[in-house]
Amino acid sequence: MEQLLKKETAKGFTLIESMVTLFIVTLLILVPAVELTGMKRSVERQQTVTTFVTQFEQAKKIAEISNSSALIRYYPTSRKIVVAQAGTTKLLVRIPDQMQVFGLTSALNIGNDGYVAPTTITFTDGSWSRKITIQMMWGELIVA
Repeated sequence: MEQLLKKETAKGFTLIESMVTLFIVTLLILVPAVELTGMKRSVERQQTVTTFVTQFEQAKKIAEISNSSALIRYYPTSRKIVVAQAGTTKLLVRIPDQMQVFGLTSALNIGNDGYVAPTTITFTDGSWSRKITIQMMWGELIVA
């Protein structure tokens, strides 16, 4: 009779243990995925500013060497900054969707001697911001 009343327990996870394990595994997968998205956005923002600074310096040097002026324009609708120089137009940098650019409302002129009027250009996406200050007549860039 005792054998009939004795119930054998199955070895393995119960439903609650399985749910807890599934929850922990899901967290271990999702947390790095969220961090990677934030990291990608951070790299994209920094790369946009670095590309602009590098391309601006290159346009300034070409203007001085070729003794021809250059015009840098920002097109908010197409989200591009382009440089018109020596009869050609070249894409300087493409702006990511979440980013805005302030200070380039009109064209920024680089003279044939490298002269650039002092101005401040700001790249921002709400939570992040970088100011590029063009100082003095020789167009020295300061990224802050």
